[in-house]
Amino acid sequence: MINRRNVLGMFAALIITGCAAPLIEETVSKGLKVDAVSVDVSNLKNGVTGRQFKVPNDKIKADILSALIRETTTSPSGARPVTLVVKLDSFRLVSPGQSVLLGGISTVTGRATVIDSKTKEIIVPETKVLGNGKGYAPGGLLGAIVTKKPAEDYKTTVAGFAADVKLRVFGK
Repeated sequence: MINRRNVLGMFAALIITGCAAPLIEETVSKGLKVDAVSVDVSNLKNGVTGRQFKVPNDKIKADILSALIRETTTSPSGARPVTLVVKLDSFRLVSPGQSVLLGGISTVTGRATVIDSKTKEIIVPETKVLGNGKGYAPGGLLGAIVTKKPAEDYKTTVAGFAADVKLRVFGK
């Protein structure tokens, strides 16, 4: 059951994650070029949770992969080729009930690793990453009214996660 303490803890985690420094120093990050991205969804036992919205894990994987490629392969644009490895742990959309009672934000959690594509040296060891749909659903009747449709919420959460991974790992 979701209670106020859990919700406040989730928001504290979101704030801390949003304020966290990039995992790579800017001088190092500028020298990197993402030339490969992989996504592992094997830990997503229930796929997308929180709403009556079925998305097969293969589609989640393809959508996250596409968004990460779009976000990370254009910048940074250095000379050292690296592979970004992302393992998803959860994908939760805000349910209409949660919107009415408490409000909230849709989130994806996972772990990211950056590996040198040639030498296989680990540049960023596996670290937790959190991304969200960039739109808080307020509580109460207003929350029920402004809650996004499941497909739209899914799409913005995928894009938000990819942008947050890039920001958290590479800093820009």
